Amino acid sequence: MPRRKALILDTNVILRFLLGDVPELYEKAYRVFQQVEEGKLQVLLTDIVLSECVWVLEKFYGLSREQIVEKLSVLLQAEAILTETPKPALKEGLSTWKASSLDWADALLVAKAMSRDIKLITFDGEIARKFTERVFPI
Repeated sequence: MPRRKALILDTNVILRFLLGDVPELYEKAYRVFQQVEEGKLQVLLTDIVLSECVWVLEKFYGLSREQIVEKLSVLLQAEAILTETPKPALKEGLSTWKASSLDWADALLVAKAMSRDIKLITFDGEIARKFTERVFPI
């Protein structure tokens, strides 16, 4: 069966699916992800939507970093979920974020730099200390 053009996932669909906190919306979100799993739909998970998911799960729902990484990792396993940033870099970013005090944006930035073997230009002291080999001295 030929694949359709990818559809962009919005944060609220992902959250309803991961949290199951609004039953009628969970059912609709579940059906979307079921179609993704069956290869009937292909969806794009953008960096901004992933970042918004991290923020909402942490700040609004109060989930721990470990819980957030566990939930979001499920999305990165599905082949039919496309991502702007390569999935290995996103997984590395989640792992770095979980194991550090970096905020999500910085962890993602470091992971992107590592995946492309490029250096960062930053004044962020924590990044400079933890990822010295990744920082361009200025």
